[in-house]
Amino acid sequence: MPILPEYFTRKDRSPGVSLNFWNPKVKKLEYDMHGAIAGWLRDNAPGKTLFFNLLWEAHNCPPGYIETGHNASAIQAFQVFLQDTYKTINALNERWGTKYVSFDGIVPPKRGSPPSGVQYEFQRFRHQGYKEWILLCRKALQEKLPDAPVQNDFQEFLGGSGINSFDMPAYCEMSDIIAYHNYTAKPLKASDRWLDSLRKAYGNKAIGNNEWHAAMACPEMMDEESYKRNGLVQLFHRMMWGQSMSAIWGFNTPPHEGENDWTFGIPWPEPRLGYATVFSFKTGFVPLHLDRAARFGGQALAFPSVQPDIGILEVTSSYYNALPSDALRSGMTETAIALENKGYNYGIFYEKLLLEKKQALDGVQLLIVPNGTCLPPELCGILTEWVKGGGRLVATGALGVFNQYGRPDGTFLRSVFGEGNWAHNSYDNWKPVDVSIKPVETVGKAELYQHDLGKGTVWLFNTADMSGKILSRCLELVAENTDRSFYCKDNKFDLAMRAAPDKTFLSMPRSPGKKYLYVLNSSLKETVEDEIIINGEFRRVSDAGLPREMLVPSRWEKGKTIVPLRLHPAEGTLLLLE
Repeated sequence: MPILPEYFTRKDRSPGVSLNFWNPKVKKLEYDMHGAIAGWLRDNAPGKTLFFNLLWEAHNCPPGYIETGHNASAIQAFQVFLQDTYKTINALNERWGTKYVSFDGIVPPKRGSPPSGVQYEFQRFRHQGYKEWILLCRKALQEKLPDAPVQNDFQEFLGGSGINSFDMPAYCEMSDIIAYHNYTAKPLKASDRWLDSLRKAYGNKAIGNNEWHAAMACPEMMDEESYKRNGLVQLFHRMMWGQSMSAIWGFNTPPHEGENDWTFGIPWPEPRLGYATVFSFKTGFVPLHLDRAARFGGQALAFPSVQPDIGILEVTSSYYNALPSDALRSGMTETAIALENKGYNYGIFYEKLLLEKKQALDGVQLLIVPNGTCLPPELCGILTEWVKGGGRLVATGALGVFNQYGRPDGTFLRSVFGEGNWAHNSYDNWKPVDVSIKPVETVGKAELYQHDLGKGTVWLFNTADMSGKILSRCLELVAENTDRSFYCKDNKFDLAMRAAPDKTFLSMPRSPGKKYLYVLNSSLKETVEDEIIINGEFRRVSDAGLPREMLVPSRWEKGKTIVPLRLHPAEGTLLLLE
């Protein structure tokens, strides 16, 4: 295969050069190459391939960071994609409200262009194209080794924001194993909860951390006990949120330019001792966690987490098409971190997963929707009926003022406020055209609108921003309108609750009413006491985290079960509620 410029991506958006996966010849090369690798492994190392790690730190080459979809191969593929989707140019124009003469005349827009049909379909095409590329490589591998799963690894919380980010349902659909790792600047705990939301929707796919060490977010790396406890906390937290893999990062080789040293929990080899380990902080806590996982980690894999009280919804059509382009994911991030810090039971929901009924809003009390200005009618119907049934919805931006193609719509706003036409200033500072509709309060520089719909209520901040005073007021609305199903009185423990379906586990019958509550003291220094408050009167509470299960004192108050508990630093356990 000759090396031609068209086989490579543009260089101006990357420190390196990547193969242009939009080019048909490159796709054939990738397919043949992965098939040859799998064939060699099948013939020369039969039965020894545990899994393929196809993508490693995939955020370095998602649909955008290296390849934006604007090269000649991508433009041609986009035009074919549109023709396959709409069949005729008249059908496209009718859907978009445009006057294109032919598919050949449609070119990709720049990121940050106003909402439009071409922007929506181009972003959908980019993410779908990336997914199809990885699925092609996976197909080539698994044709030769059908029992070897494919793992894809990435770093960005919620899939990232802006051009170098992922459509997360698409990412999950191209992976057998979803691997994720992050570092000190990332929301570690919120990431675990978010991945659990995706795991449930996709049939309990394997999820894990493919590059981890106990130095991540450790406040005192020079203190051995703090370092070990930090490792225990993070391993337990991932376990209780259903993750089944933790790859401890490092190599038993001499240090090279600071890559491998004791601060990363990696053995420091000493050449004079035959590279024997001198420092190995991880040896003190990993066996302890393995013992915990073996004794009471299975329930986290077998049983789904309970439906969250609070949901954060990604309107993916707005992720593709709304402005400001980064407001949706940044708003989701700010909200998730704030709810995590307050100890709320929340989860992440997605447009695609609701429409495909892989997720449902039944049982969710309050839904937060950042900057969902481009709303497809099918999702509009789901949200409208959910609010009418008693749901409470908090939104930033004019929710559903456009449809997914960027055309004026306003069906949801009209149903709630009586006016679907809202004016804006650079897609911010939204105001209803009907001046008789007044905000109920001013929050910083923003205004808050409120109205009931059926048995439910909608609050709408007229800004795309979800930070500062807007976020604080949102948290007040959460506190005022949520009956928490379980929480800590003083928010001192991390909690994750799972429910047993009506089936057996490890040959032991489990009733549908049984709950499994993981409890973690994430303090590295302090022994912590708190009271766990759970809706419902459970007749029996026991601690399954002990070598032998023991009853835990509890009491009932006003229809709630109160469980006082004390845990040492980095100690976690599992409570059985019956």
